[in-house]
Amino acid sequence: MSARRSGQDAVRGPDKVEDPYPGEGNTFNGHLLTNNYITHYGELNPGDASGIELMNTGHNTVSHSHVKHSARYGISLEVRPEVALKDNYARGNTFEHLRIDEAGLDSGDMGAFYTYGVNNVEPYPMDNHVRQMVIGDVIPDESMPDSGTRGIHMDAGGCGFTFADIEVGKTTDQSYQSYQCNDVKNANWEDGYDASRMEYDKIGVTAGFPYPLPDGDTQ
Repeated sequence: MSARRSGQDAVRGPDKVEDPYPGEGNTFNGHLLTNNYITHYGELNPGDASGIELMNTGHNTVSHSHVKHSARYGISLEVRPEVALKDNYARGNTFEHLRIDEAGLDSGDMGAFYTYGVNNVEPYPMDNHVRQMVIGDVIPDESMPDSGTRGIHMDAGGCGFTFADIEVGKTTDQSYQSYQCNDVKNANWEDGYDASRMEYDKIGVTAGFPYPLPDGDTQ
């Protein structure tokens, strides 16, 4: 795995940012994870594999990254639903100019982009944002016995998100699964999708990425 990270604090790859235990205070936030290439992870622990995982943390930006070949998730934002509202800090996160390929290879009931327990209380303010994201095929290995794979899975409490300019390739279930608590604009699973709005040249790692990419990967 080759990865370059930029932000307040160093994190290990696959990249994981986790706020302290609920009640200890919102003290670990405001990170920038950008220009990362993350591949081939989760073989030893497929049930919890995520290339970039944010846990109960807010005001982070994940951008210009390519996450590939995952046993389960590509990118995830999670909070436990039993966490009290005052201790739920997963607000103000931005995910943009991202590419995820070959996710869900060894697990089902998942999404290449996945959230859980982020916002469990109405009226669900739209304060987490996803834009300019391309998800390739989410097709598991034939030996995978679990249920279907999805492009985006907004699991229980996956509310309060805006999505704009999103593409999802083939899945074994749905491109997008969510409760009616998010705002979606210009996604290719909806009528009226306009591909000309996609900023393909900015999605994935930038020209400044310092390491050679594998053959066939241009971003």
